[in-house]
Amino acid sequence: MTMNLQGTVNAAADSTGLSTNMYGRWYTVRYGEGDRRQYIKLHAIVTADTDMPFFIYAKVTDGTASDAAELMDMNSNVDVNVGEMYLDKGYLSRANAQLIVDIGAVPYIAIKSNVKPKSHGYPAWNRMVNMYRENLMVMLSITTGEA
Repeated sequence: MTMNLQGTVNAAADSTGLSTNMYGRWYTVRYGEGDRRQYIKLHAIVTADTDMPFFIYAKVTDGTASDAAELMDMNSNVDVNVGEMYLDKGYLSRANAQLIVDIGAVPYIAIKSNVKPKSHGYPAWNRMVNMYRENLMVMLSITTGEA
């Protein structure tokens, strides 16, 4: 089914591990125990629209595939205009922040506590980290009553 969307959509990307047999557990592979060949990983981009969510793109890979490394392939196969893209820490990289900006979207990637804003050739990284820190300071001032 092909959909023609007018305007932009906000999107979120994530992945999950899936067992290929009923005796395996994703937890045991994730933390170093178990047979890695028993798992596959579903990487997906979905709309962030709560009224009518749908898949924009989905891909199945080996169970050990990196989330961050898959984002370039995922974005190159998206046929809609994305306004904002929400991602968890598994997608955190300077290259991914720049990739999202290059397709015309605003990156919202969860930030780790030790992240530095130095761009190292990816200006989108610096903007994203500083925007996150500014918003965090505003939220902290609101919750502590210092606004």
